[in-house]
Amino acid sequence: MHEINEIAGIAALTISKLKIEKMCVNRWGSRTLLSQNRILGSVWLSRLSKFFITVFLEKEIELRLPTGRKRAVAIANSPKALNKKALSTYSSIKLIKYSFEDDNPDYPIMGAVSLSGEDPLELEPLLCSVVVKQIANNMDDYELFESPRVRLCNINATAELFGKSKYHPSELVDSKEWSELPYDIGMYPQYPDISLPCYPNDTEYDSFGPDMTCLEVQGFIKGIKRTFSFPIKGISRGSTIYASISINSESEADCEFKSD
Repeated sequence: MHEINEIAGIAALTISKLKIEKMCVNRWGSRTLLSQNRILGSVWLSRLSKFFITVFLEKEIELRLPTGRKRAVAIANSPKALNKKALSTYSSIKLIKYSFEDDNPDYPIMGAVSLSGEDPLELEPLLCSVVVKQIANNMDDYELFESPRVRLCNINATAELFGKSKYHPSELVDSKEWSELPYDIGMYPQYPDISLPCYPNDTEYDSFGPDMTCLEVQGFIKGIKRTFSFPIKGISRGSTIYASISINSESEADCEFKSD
């Protein structure tokens, strides 16, 4: 099948305090369904002749597409300006990548692409999350695990917004800050429900290739700082991974991961 490289339209939304729910595309046009907030930003279209655009400041953005097979692309919450002239073909759009450290969990960078007249165009974030659901203390006599905190390390530093189904990082970063748990962990487990953002990392083996993203848990046992690291086997784009941790001794701990 011949790849459609011509871009019918690119809607670049620079949005403040607005989350996009989804965009639907059909043969004649596309409509972006937004939350009920006011649009604070700009919309631009590339290589559009005989098109029109209507902006409804309260609810929606609508643009008209001509007949024929065209590729529609949407980018939301981009933290940097896009070069309109450079994005006239899909082959150039596939090169767009973003940095994890520039993304924002509250207003994540999202993208979607579809051929007009085919599947609905659903905006999908790059960001993933690892949610710490439970930390239990299974040490003898329930020796206190004091000042517990968690973070992610070996996070994929950059990711392409389009054109990739698997992500294997070439650069890695660690979380700059730890997330503190509210209490020391003794006889009773804690259910902190802490969400740690990251970028997709489809690495499933730690012996070859790039490193897997890891969940780190740190605390004090008998006054000595202890750190436990748990590799996460495959984090797909936009997914949520749930972690349940067990501190078993001064040197051993387990973690069970479940995906959504």
